[in-house]
Amino acid sequence: MQYLNKATGKGWTQIDFYDLRYMLMLLDKYPATKDLRVNVIDVAIKEINEKSPIKAEYELIKKGRKYTAVKFTFELKEKDKKKKGDTERDPNTIDWVNGATDNELKKAPSWQTKGLSDAQIRKIGVNKQEFIDANSGKISPNDHRSYDEIFESWKPQLKDPKQAVTFNKVQELLDRKRTS
Repeated sequence: MQYLNKATGKGWTQIDFYDLRYMLMLLDKYPATKDLRVNVIDVAIKEINEKSPIKAEYELIKKGRKYTAVKFTFELKEKDKKKKGDTERDPNTIDWVNGATDNELKKAPSWQTKGLSDAQIRKIGVNKQEFIDANSGKISPNDHRSYDEIFESWKPQLKDPKQAVTFNKVQELLDRKRTS
């Protein structure tokens, strides 16, 4: 007989002494139940409790005056139990919603979460032509405005974090050192 509850991590199994001796190839060894208990069962239970994430116990089952079976009970140790709904996220796994890992989101530059500041927009404005060329997909083909006019019209979008992340070359231009 045996029972296992996967949700709680608890279970038990009951084994006849003859079957236990047979499984462990101890039919001719430890004829007394006390010897089997002290030299085999106690040692095994102690080792399981020390070296595994399982807490094991046993009780001897009597029929009349004689012990006939042993019932092992086991459960996951408290620190190894996982509570329902308690899911731990791997910080290096790519999230299917935003396409970035948790670590990447923590390291995201401030402009991606708050939008570009006026100083950052001015810094990008130094390389205005290169920036606009990199984002030419945002300009309609029949738009004949100058680079200055296009850049001025983009400034409100660059301040909005949701729209700023859609622009190309922002981080590259912000990281670029001035050559003077």
